[in-house]
Amino acid sequence: MTADRAAETPQQEQERREKDRARHAGARAAETPQQTRSRSELQRTRQAAVRTAQWTFLEGEAFRYDPTKVYDSHPQLCIGRMIKHCLHCNALKWPGEAPGMCCSNGKVKLPALKTPPEPLESLTSGRLAESKHFLENIRRYNSCFQMTSFGVSKEVIQPGYMPTFKVQGQVYHRVGSLLASSDEEPKFLQIYFMGDERKQAERRYNTNPGTRRSIIIKLQEMLHQHNSYVRLFKTAIERMPTDEHKVVIRADKTPAGEHARRFNESLVDEVAVVMVGSEFSTRDIVLEKKNSQLKTVCETNRAYDALQYPLIFWEGEDGYHFTNKQVDPTTGETMLHKKVSAMAFYAYRIMVRNAEVNHILRCRQLFHQFIVDMYAKIEAERLLFVRTHQQELRVDDYIHLKDAIANDGKADNIGQLVILPSTFTGSPRHMHDAEIPDREQDLHLHNTIKQSMIHGPCGKLNPNAPCMEQRPGTSIKQCSKRYPKQLLQETETGDDGYPLYRRRSTNDGGHTAEIKVRVNNSVQTIVVDNKWVVPYCPLLSRIFDAHINVEYCNSVKSIKYICKYVNKGSDQAVFGLEKDGTAVDEITQYQLGRYISSNEAVWRILDFSIHERHPTVVHLAVHLENGQRVYFTTDNIHKKVNEPPRTTLTAFFLLCQKDDFAQTLLYCDVPKYYTWDASGKVFKRRVQGTSVQGYPNIRETDALGRVYTIHPNNFECFFVRLLLHTVRGPTSFEALRTVNGRVCETFRQACQLRGLLANDQQWDAAMSEAAVAQSPSRLRNLFALILAVCNPQNPGMNLDYTPDMFNQALILLENKVFDGKVLPVPQRNRGDRLSSAMLRETSYNVNELNAYVTANEPLLVPDQRAAYNAILAQVERKAGGIIFLDAPGGTGKTFVINLLLAKIRQQSKIAVAVASSGIAATLLHGGRTAHSTLKLPLTRPSDDKYVCNIKKGTSEAMVLQECQLIVWDECTMANRHALEALNYTLQDLHGSGCNMGGVVLLLAGDFRQTLPVIPKGTIADELKACLKSSYLWIHVTSLKLSTNMRVHLQGDVSAGRFAEQLVTVGNGKIPADRVNGLISFPTNFCNLVESVEILKDRVFPNITTHFRDHAWLCERAILAP
Repeated sequence: MTADRAAETPQQEQERREKDRARHAGARAAETPQQTRSRSELQRTRQAAVRTAQWTFLEGEAFRYDPTKVYDSHPQLCIGRMIKHCLHCNALKWPGEAPGMCCSNGKVKLPALKTPPEPLESLTSGRLAESKHFLENIRRYNSCFQMTSFGVSKEVIQPGYMPTFKVQGQVYHRVGSLLASSDEEPKFLQIYFMGDERKQAERRYNTNPGTRRSIIIKLQEMLHQHNSYVRLFKTAIERMPTDEHKVVIRADKTPAGEHARRFNESLVDEVAVVMVGSEFSTRDIVLEKKNSQLKTVCETNRAYDALQYPLIFWEGEDGYHFTNKQVDPTTGETMLHKKVSAMAFYAYRIMVRNAEVNHILRCRQLFHQFIVDMYAKIEAERLLFVRTHQQELRVDDYIHLKDAIANDGKADNIGQLVILPSTFTGSPRHMHDAEIPDREQDLHLHNTIKQSMIHGPCGKLNPNAPCMEQRPGTSIKQCSKRYPKQLLQETETGDDGYPLYRRRSTNDGGHTAEIKVRVNNSVQTIVVDNKWVVPYCPLLSRIFDAHINVEYCNSVKSIKYICKYVNKGSDQAVFGLEKDGTAVDEITQYQLGRYISSNEAVWRILDFSIHERHPTVVHLAVHLENGQRVYFTTDNIHKKVNEPPRTTLTAFFLLCQKDDFAQTLLYCDVPKYYTWDASGKVFKRRVQGTSVQGYPNIRETDALGRVYTIHPNNFECFFVRLLLHTVRGPTSFEALRTVNGRVCETFRQACQLRGLLANDQQWDAAMSEAAVAQSPSRLRNLFALILAVCNPQNPGMNLDYTPDMFNQALILLENKVFDGKVLPVPQRNRGDRLSSAMLRETSYNVNELNAYVTANEPLLVPDQRAAYNAILAQVERKAGGIIFLDAPGGTGKTFVINLLLAKIRQQSKIAVAVASSGIAATLLHGGRTAHSTLKLPLTRPSDDKYVCNIKKGTSEAMVLQECQLIVWDECTMANRHALEALNYTLQDLHGSGCNMGGVVLLLAGDFRQTLPVIPKGTIADELKACLKSSYLWIHVTSLKLSTNMRVHLQGDVSAGRFAEQLVTVGNGKIPADRVNGLISFPTNFCNLVESVEILKDRVFPNITTHFRDHAWLCERAILAP
């Protein structure tokens, strides 16, 4: 039989398996229920025996390591060769791997990858010296030709050898215009349009150090010849009639039945040149001929992969997109209603197959980046589903849901949005060793530890080691990993929970090893002892013969995970206080905080198990009667009300009503003897485990019940949980609060009668003592604190204090005040009055400012950073002068200003923040109105000499004399006379004839918006009052912000278009009527309505049902003159 099966062809094997499946299905269909139960029990017993036999050899073996045993030959560890072939896609796999991990059992079928042409084939082979150089620098070479930029919140780069690629936060691709602006150097896609190929190669070579010009030229020729996008873009730009046209790469392949060239004059498949104003999908890539703005590429656009990885997808092959459909494994027909998931798509792509050269796997570090990028895409697709369905799934307590439906029946006004589900993660760990093994007793382990688990060495032995870092504030370097370690006789536990492992000296039985290290370009042999050993598990190091570091955990702080530190805070964390009702984007928070490494990405794409947990832990719900959480949509709400969901708690009550053994159990003990059927919402007796004495039909296991924790502030529910850990076999909520036949009114009362709660004597004593000595206000505060924080068991008793007691306390306090007649009247010091303004400007918390600057400086976009650095440089040079920051709405002007203020104030210097309007001033840290702070003139003086009402020697004058920077936001609303008055005043205070007295003045605003208001004035009067009409304006240096932050952060294309239209209006590029001076808005600029009533209905729809919703009201307003 074995020989016959070995000689089978794949087709014969498949036919045999089909016949076996049909025979077994027929036999099972003919079974009686008793025969089915017997067969299932026999199969479970046989599988359990196999599992036990397989793992008995290694269970607990880490704690009794024996150097004489051969561990690496165990069948669970020796996986052999990739001899398993997939019958559907011909993928090679190891025995034991899941049959559907490669192609979902034939449901996924993608075009085969072609062998790359020369020179790419030879360069990725790794055989020649040039190939080795190319593979070591393959990410640099890909950067030479990538058409989009790769962005990430943080790329985790560690010094020295790092075989994996790891990122933290969000991953995104961005693309610019086809041609660079006249004042910018071409980048990415723009390099392809520089002209002759020599200039292109030179530009790529100069922007990517470490590459070779000869390799770039050869790869460039290959891509120009073979890459469809390179040819397409060149053709497209030649066919663009005007700069108003755009190139669009459609997100998906053309659906069956629709013409591929329906968009204007389509060039290649789903790429077209279209006019401005055409409608695009948010997932389309829209390229303009010239534009300084960057656009984020949607992860599910088919060109996402090819534009970023031209050395992997050298032909411009499509990546994942939504029109990838599954196929029927039997018939081979496309299943139009079943989509291939991103995870299945990339699992198929990274498999090894016979007769197919998968050069993706040969790209080393570029493959690592690619696989991390693609897993980020997979998560983005899943989170997109969550985000787009947030408005559908809601949650509320059942009793509230029932009452709401009974009252008004509207599902839209009920419940809280559900965003991300909660998870619980656990992981096993093992013991460590931190000593060099004895060479005589265990040569194999000795060599493994010597080669893989010796740190450095560093310090004096090698001062240039990657781990050496400079100690803050000194020139001394030290090891960042704190090596060499202290020698110890025995293992100790440190104060922080980390173990201090035994590291014996040679005098106490420790061993040494000779290793070779490279120091100053020469190889030296040195002797190391246990001070340099990285902790290791002998069993794992012996089995895998590699660097492997797993710890036994006895505290949260010492838990380490293989791929990332789950219990460790993010290296870049943002904390903020939010008001009640503030929208929380859990999806974005998750994306910003996650870490993705290449090994984890592959693991997850192939759907391997992330962790295992033993014993089984069952979550047990706790809630009040009819207080269970109900998840519902607007479609199924009435069904949910009529059929209240059953929870583990209500199922426990039903179990106790029917099962005698369950009546002997506490709630938390139920999972030991019963399994939870999630589909039927019932507990069922276990069929495996050891028999319970006296109950032959009951099986006991080591499963644990985890009752959800309840905060004591949630009083009644907390007492329910307390009773569930005390009362055995309750049959209902009423039975739970029954004590000795008496049904208590509340669960708190039941706990009191059972003696589970402390009494309130200490709170009574505290109130009695306070009534004698404290004022009424303090007595009230104490009483409120006791009620709010201390959770008294009987709050009513604390109200028994009579008004007489409070009055007596008040009289005593008054008498004490009257007796103190000799107390002097407080006098305010004149120096305090003078220093009040200085105190306000010098009392900022430096630590908070440092944290603010550290957290926000990395968030600056390029144009913001350029302006930020230029302004700081001007301040540091103490050169004075006037700078104007031209910032249209939405470009992050306030963010930059606040960061500048914090940067200067953190150095204990003064930076004054003012704004022309009160609302604008509140947005600045420490901001006040310009008239209040600078005492600007309100009326025209008789001599036309405008000055500020600030005298030398006053606190206001001291501030302006000491300040390094004055920021004036919304300056465009100010009259030029105000600017000139400030100039005169500062020159007087500083005794200098320089502009602004040598102080740097930052003016910020947008002249496209509101100009100075001149009552009954003409347009000419407004222009004359404008700051640009001042004699000082010729001395102003202009900086510009242009990146729209809504587009940059959220990828909101419509917001970008609207911002562009506003700038166009502000720049006066829309023709105006010569008679009335009015302009006509584009049709897509805004929504026009015919009457005020329609306007009100559009802005405030259904206000009768929302007028109590403050958040809803705050989201909308009508601005009118």
